[in-house]
Amino acid sequence: MSTAPEPHKDEREVRAALDDKLGSLREGLLADMVAVAGDPAPDISRVRDVRLVMQGGRVVRAVP
Repeated sequence: MSTAPEPHKDEREVRAALDDKLGSLREGLLADMVAVAGDPAPDISRVRDVRLVMQGGRVVRAVP
């Protein structure tokens, strides 16, 4: 059975440093997020109706 290679020490340090800034949507954290109109689960075509794009915690596109 093969296992994934262990990340290099530098990569582990970067992950640890960013761990409290990534992975959640909360005030003060960095976020990449796309918001669409409606729930795309029952109708995947809704992903074409993008209403908001955030990158690095900043809004880069918003549809009124």
